[in-house]
Amino acid sequence: MRIDPLSLITGNKGYNKKFYFITGNEKTLMEMVCDNIIENFSKNSSIKINKIKELDSNYTSVELFHDRCLNIVSDVSGITKSDLESLSENNSDIYVFIKENSPKTNLKKKLFLERGDSYIIDCYEMTREQKGFVLKDFINKFGLSLDKSLYWVLIERLENKYGLFINELNKISKLK
Repeated sequence: MRIDPLSLITGNKGYNKKFYFITGNEKTLMEMVCDNIIENFSKNSSIKINKIKELDSNYTSVELFHDRCLNIVSDVSGITKSDLESLSENNSDIYVFIKENSPKTNLKKKLFLERGDSYIIDCYEMTREQKGFVLKDFINKFGLSLDKSLYWVLIERLENKYGLFINELNKISKLK
């Protein structure tokens, strides 16, 4: 199942899956989504975070002092359908796969699309509508009010990359 990265970040929705596959070409948004997933699971239970290059079905995490492990996997090339089945059945850990888009990555997306216990989160530069969504959320969060013409100037002139867009909004909010 696909989920919009911006609704995940702004609405804290979608934290009920075992596998999260973050992909795309917008690195700042990919990192923000990953950080948001970590933050959400960390506040709900005791989580140990493991950064792993490769993962296979034989991988096991044994943790004595935490409820679960959140495994961040950076290389998805070796993952198979049977690996995901085995990981799904054998433990309560959470897996976040994060990889920039490529033809090989697209093949792996299909593995996750077929599963009910996973989200695919495609991270690309924001469209005008998405920038509006983020700006409205930002305005509400900080209790700001903007003239309608200024709102559209910000949408048009600020960056399409999520991280840069947010940085510029943070600068503006400090002028308040």
